[in-house]
Amino acid sequence: MARRRKPPKRRESRTMQHFDKPCEETCIPFPVANAPSQRGWTNRLCFSGTGAVPFSAEAFGETIRHPNNWNVEWFCDTNVFLADTPRPVWDALLAVSNRLALSEVVYDELRYWLRDETCANARARQEVFRALRDEPESRLLLKELPKGSARLQFVMEYYVNLLGLRKKADVVAVSALESTGQEASAQNISNWIKDNLGPRCQHLTKKAKSARPQHLLNDEALVLHAITSAITSGKETALLTYDEDVFEQFYKTCWLLDTHYRGMLLADCYNRNPLDFAPTQVRKDVAGFVGDVTLLTKPSLQLRELLPEQWSPVSVHCVLIKNNFVTHLAFLAEREIERLFDTKAKTGGLNSEKLGGANCHVYLTNTLVQQVGNHAAIGFDERPASQPVAMIDVNLVLPDDEQFTKITSGGSLFA
Repeated sequence: MARRRKPPKRRESRTMQHFDKPCEETCIPFPVANAPSQRGWTNRLCFSGTGAVPFSAEAFGETIRHPNNWNVEWFCDTNVFLADTPRPVWDALLAVSNRLALSEVVYDELRYWLRDETCANARARQEVFRALRDEPESRLLLKELPKGSARLQFVMEYYVNLLGLRKKADVVAVSALESTGQEASAQNISNWIKDNLGPRCQHLTKKAKSARPQHLLNDEALVLHAITSAITSGKETALLTYDEDVFEQFYKTCWLLDTHYRGMLLADCYNRNPLDFAPTQVRKDVAGFVGDVTLLTKPSLQLRELLPEQWSPVSVHCVLIKNNFVTHLAFLAEREIERLFDTKAKTGGLNSEKLGGANCHVYLTNTLVQQVGNHAAIGFDERPASQPVAMIDVNLVLPDDEQFTKITSGGSLFA
């Protein structure tokens, strides 16, 4: 008699394990009223979502088709096309034109799949060919990378390279181990990353060892393509993946954009009236800066009083399907973040163009907070010779110590 297969065990992704850590000062209770069908409560620049719940292709397809989700634009990761994705999911994604978006990043990885007539997901393959031939009945939307926009191209490159450093944390580990006379063995490197940067960064670095060099940063490029598309167009967007790394980089990207956005807004306020932030401190010994650094007492932990009174919300989602469970994470962004894109492009990566070449950072990572206090900082960035990004940003992207705001409970778009 054949042995019965055990059902897969429920295991939260590393991202959700971090996201579910207690953080009482940054939790917002959901409203008492019920959310509309197939929707969930969230708040401005907040995260919400659900942990791993059993996956049903039929129920998931119905969620995609639901009238309240009708206009969501779906970016699918490469693995959704290559793996045996259930037919109800494809039927829902292709039920109307332009619901399913094929990023240029993904298309470049599908060339072998397109040549293989015996591959999985024949209907999706047919729709890709129809889109490539520009046939009127095509249901799939081809999304090119923003090569015609110098602004968006710079933003994509800046954040893709910054996020990609998480896959190269072994370089930092080797330097740290050698500086203390320890052997830079594979085990010591892995342990150092876990102990000093966290298990999420450790996992990304470990998996990067088996990635093809030409595809090393494709996850990051896809995530940036989906998020920047949502913010610039105002169209609610969801990213579907079977890869936990994509889910993780989606979370980190939203957090980085939010942090830099609030840095830009704080710089605006400081530029208008520096005395609003008295008392201040000036120090010369703050890591990540060159020369004097002005430390500002923040008016509040989350700086929500700096957010524009008029704003245009746009939701971005990431849905992870793994081991027959589905996990959903959403972030309520706003289209005003697009001004940060302009600023980054004009200044070569700064959060503000109003400080005479200095930058404004509202969060300095736990290590610096322990040294100088939980201040915002204005100063000239130190930039590593090998990387065109600010050292403070490097220190933000590597550790697993993000501060975040979340809805404590409530419904979810994909529950």
